[in-house]
Amino acid sequence: MFDVNRVTVRSLSLARAVQAAGLEPSERQGEAIVSSPEDVVASPPVRGGLPVIVVTEAPVDVNAAARLFRLGANVVLTEAQLKRLELSTAESTVTERFTAWALKNQLTGSVRVLMGSPLEGVATFQRGHLSTASFCWLDGAAALEQMLGIDDSPLAFEAQVTPVPSAPRPTTQVLIAEDDDALRGLLQKLLEREGYKVISAPDGAAALGVIERFPIDVVVSDIDMPRLDGWGLLRTLRADHVTREIPVVLLSAYEDSVMTLRAAKSGARAYLKKTGRSRELVDALALLTAPRRSLREALATQREFDVELITVGAHWLLSLLAEHDAVGRLELEDELGRYEVVVSQGRLIRAVAQNGSLRVEGISALEAIITSRARGRFVPTQVEHVREAPELFSALADVHKGLLRFAAARIHELVGSPRRLCINEELAAMYGRAASAPELKLISALRQAPATLADVATAAELDERHAERILAELLKRGVVAEAQGNTDPLS
Repeated sequence: MFDVNRVTVRSLSLARAVQAAGLEPSERQGEAIVSSPEDVVASPPVRGGLPVIVVTEAPVDVNAAARLFRLGANVVLTEAQLKRLELSTAESTVTERFTAWALKNQLTGSVRVLMGSPLEGVATFQRGHLSTASFCWLDGAAALEQMLGIDDSPLAFEAQVTPVPSAPRPTTQVLIAEDDDALRGLLQKLLEREGYKVISAPDGAAALGVIERFPIDVVVSDIDMPRLDGWGLLRTLRADHVTREIPVVLLSAYEDSVMTLRAAKSGARAYLKKTGRSRELVDALALLTAPRRSLREALATQREFDVELITVGAHWLLSLLAEHDAVGRLELEDELGRYEVVVSQGRLIRAVAQNGSLRVEGISALEAIITSRARGRFVPTQVEHVREAPELFSALADVHKGLLRFAAARIHELVGSPRRLCINEELAAMYGRAASAPELKLISALRQAPATLADVATAAELDERHAERILAELLKRGVVAEAQGNTDPLS
């Protein structure tokens, strides 16, 4: 019995197709509703006439398709396929009609006849194309033709699941800053065995140079290092809106709950003791790198994904969309408003930030997004490509320059008003271990609460320009900060 709910016979001239099939038209002119293959074609269609098309509500299996073609149907397809149908009135064989049907349905697997007997025939299809066929002494299309001609043995079909090639696993790049050569080499080998790409540096200053040249996903840093220690490296990274998105893991020879809390307040994502147990570090890195890795994989396979900017970084995410030539819409929201970014093949089609009645677009909207803590979703969707739209990388570079100018203006303002500043004594003590004599003199001069930059320079026995550069650097490092209700800039 035919295992679909309804079959309708149609053709380019519906009435003539019904007549050719030997059927009486239904109440709907030009259609014949039937329930079994035998009813579909009561007599062979007129050769050279218009084709007989069998339209089903649901897809049919290979056995039903073969029976319909043997009974004289020219084409078997679903109602959805009918809407896209392009027909030819040329005569065709059962095999040609079956293979055309297989192609329409992207048939993938093996068709068998006379299963379990010495005469068993097998034809394999790959995405609708006949790959191989063998039956008796025949092969190829000739074998398939004879297989389809056997009416007293049903065809069996074994689907073959076509493996979808997975996208290459995105490489996560880790930077290790450690002054102990042996430990640095040991950590590098450990993380490379875990599949990370590792770059190493002997201290914080060298690590900053690496970050300027390479895209780093996570930093693993010792705290006690020459030139620039782990706290100084963390502070410097946090001072820039791009590098502050890089998670930092601090390593120390001491296990201290106060230091752990301080690391968290400073912006570190993990504080681990150097115990020789590698599992803690591996687990921490797996947790910290998972959000970026999953987003890379989603973009590589063109899937939509949820995102929290605080976990991956807004600048990093937008750069990733540009890098992958993504096409779609990023919709975000936080307590301050809603944001939308539309991209197409590396170009910024639209950027909007809306807070109540206040609405900004373009670069100003991107600035709002990059400084936000929004969460939302990226949806790949059809977007009209505008060739004149700015490149997303260029727009992000403009945002970066603007934010740097704002930060520089803020530092310049504070440098000119030293009385508004306070010293973080804990950081100053640590900074003082590797500080130069002029830097130590300037820190000492600030304790005297000077009113102007000129007063600081005089007390530190420095020229004013030199004092200005040192004070700006101390502000970036967090050794000096604007005095507020809580004078500890770490909190």
